[in-house]
This record gives sequence, C-alpha cells and structure tokens, in this order.
Amino acid sequence: LCSLVSFLLVSFVSVWDVLSCYDFFFFQAEDGIRDRSPSRGLGDVYKRQAEGCQIVVATPGRLMDHYKHHSIDISHVTQIVLDEADEMLNMGFYKDVRHIIEMMKARKALSMFSATISREVMDIGWLYQHNAEEITVQPKEESQPKITQYMLETSGRNKLSDLAQIIIGEGYKRVMVFCDTKFNTATLANQLARLGFSVDCLHGDLSQKERNQIMQNFRDGKLAILVATDVAARGIDVSDVDAVINYDVPSENEHYTHRIGRTGRAKKEGVSYLFYVPEEKKRVQELLRLTRNTDLCTPVHFDFNHEHIVVEKKQDNADRFQIKCYF
Repeated sequence: LCSLVSFLLVSFVSVWDVLSCYDFFFFQAEDGIRDRSPSRGLGDVYKRQAEGCQIVVATPGRLMDHYKHHSIDISHVTQIVLDEADEMLNMGFYKDVRHIIEMMKARKALSMFSATISREVMDIGWLYQHNAEEITVQPKEESQPKITQYMLETSGRNKLSDLAQIIIGEGYKRVMVFCDTKFNTATLANQLARLGFSVDCLHGDLSQKERNQIMQNFRDGKLAILVATDVAARGIDVSDVDAVINYDVPSENEHYTHRIGRTGRAKKEGVSYLFYVPEEKKRVQELLRLTRNTDLCTPVHFDFNHEHIVVEKKQDNADRFQIKCYF
C-alpha cells in the first residue's frame, strides 16, 4: 500500500518534471509503476511503494486502477494539481477527474494548469475551488515566437506532392507534420517513407518506450520529419524545428495555436503552413479569425515549375469592394 501521499499530480500524459528532492512515484497506463530512482528490480519497486511517498504523478485511468486494487491510499492527499487540464477534460476524463477529486476528503487546495479556459475547466473550478486566483503568464516580448504563417490551397490528389515539394524546395531539415487521426498519421508517414524521407509517426497507440525512442531520434537528427496527432504531440519540446505543417485542418481552434508553437522557439524564427482544400476555405477563415491570425497568415502558391513557394499579395480588406477603382 502506497501511503503517506500528500501531493497528487494528475496528467493525461506521462510527466517527467524535476521532482528529485521528494519521494514520489509515477503511475502510467503503459508501464505500471515507475519511480525516478535508478533502475532496480520489480520487487524493490514494490518495496519502495509500501514504504510510502510524498508525491504521486498519475494518469486518471492508472490512478483509478491502483485505488480499486487498494494499492494506494489517497485519504491524506491535501494538494491536487491537474496538468493540461483543458486537454484532459476534453478527452473524456471529466467524470473520472471529478470522482478522483471527491475521493480526497482531506484536500486543501486544487490547482489547474491549462493553456485555454474551456467550459469543463470552469466547471471544475466552480465545483471544487473557492475564492480561486487566476494567474496568467504573459510571454516576454523578446521570448515571443517569431513564426511566419502561410496557407496553401491544395487538393486531395496533390496534397502529398505539395508537402514533399515544400520540404525539399525550402530545404527544411527538421519538420513536424500534424494530422487529425491516428490512421492519417500512420498512412502519411508510410507514404513519405516510400518517397525516401527519414520519417516516423507519433500517436496514441504507441507505448511510452516507443514514444521516447522516436522523440530521441527526432532530437538527434536521425529523423527529418515527425508526423503526429495533436494529443500525442502535447508536451513535446524540441527547440530547432524548422517548420510546422498542418496537413489536416485542425478540428479545434486552439490546436492550431499549439501546433504552430512547436517552431520558432528559443529566439529562433520558424515557419508554419496550413493546407486546405477549397471546401475547407470558410472553416480556415473562421479558424484564423478566432485565433487572431487572419492578418498573420499569408496565402501562397507554387511557381510555374512547382518547385518553390510564391507569396501572394494579400487583399486590402479596407477596399474589399474595390471602391478605389471608381476614382
């Protein structure tokens, strides 16, 4: 029984933060029980667990499993933190999170880290926080990412060739490509591999070990292209991504902000591309308007030889009805 727990961090992905000054365990869906100490036998891990710990980091599902099997005592937990609260609640963990919070009768404080304040986040705040303080971290001007945004109208039959030509023609060495589904992610990675690119994909069906290996290969430069879903890419921190390509138009507006934020880090300049077919034009316009990127995202097309990107001249919205032509 893991007892004496006083601090609980709940996340929908595994969290590897610097907590080495405390005794703690990681509970993950893929690998069961982990601790931060050097590798040891399974018996030693269970022995450590029986001795208790101060901090537990867990995914909701794994925490519920341990609670049901009476392998953890959370009756003394006083501090609860929900990491990536908006994504965790949006993924369907709302009822699980409420159940976990209500089990902790000794709780004194609940904190949430969230990139956006969704309705579900507000509901949890209203139910379990009293006189809560909202802290907004404003990025420093010099640390704001410098991302040049482009949008490219394409078609289903040209999408793959357009993607390949952008990477080759612009000379990008490290690229992240985002798709909406696991199937599209795996399919696109296979198609790019057949074209001779060094590529791998990241999605929710991978084990933590596989995920770590893929990310290490990407950081080491062994992979030029990483194709990923939005959920699988959360928490990725690679400082020198040349370009981000939205191969599929994101289904959620905030996903666009998260996606393009993978480039232009560490005071470097980055580029993002948003692919769309004609039927998605209104959706793209709405997406850019709601994320306040309408004036920042420039339309582009390929040159006559389909080798390089040509930046289009943006329409003057102040004269959208072409009144000037009458004077």
